[in-house]
Amino acid sequence: MRSAGVNGAQELDGEKADWNGDLYRLVLTLAATGMRFSQLIRVTVADVQPERNRLMIPTSRKGKGTKATRVAVPVGEDVITALRPAIPGRKGSEPLLIRPKSKQTGADRWQIIDREPWHVAS
Repeated sequence: MRSAGVNGAQELDGEKADWNGDLYRLVLTLAATGMRFSQLIRVTVADVQPERNRLMIPTSRKGKGTKATRVAVPVGEDVITALRPAIPGRKGSEPLLIRPKSKQTGADRWQIIDREPWHVAS
């Protein structure tokens, strides 16, 4: 069962034609894995393993000591299905989750000019 937040993100993405599911994929992946935003924005295209229904998640930068660089986290088929459109035609080293990049063209007008990785949880 999906949360209201995940459903709301999917609905909002449907209203914003230029977002192409970016917000939905971000919120769904956060909910499915429980990872921090700072970890999620470091996930690359190569970290998606659809044949095993899992994501390779970068370890947290918190704490001391030596850690593995990536940890395998199982996810549901719904998460893999949502991530599939973000993969084709992209290099494995590219950030998996991206968002529209806008430029202000008027007092209250914005135009999508490119796509970029998420940077901060703002």
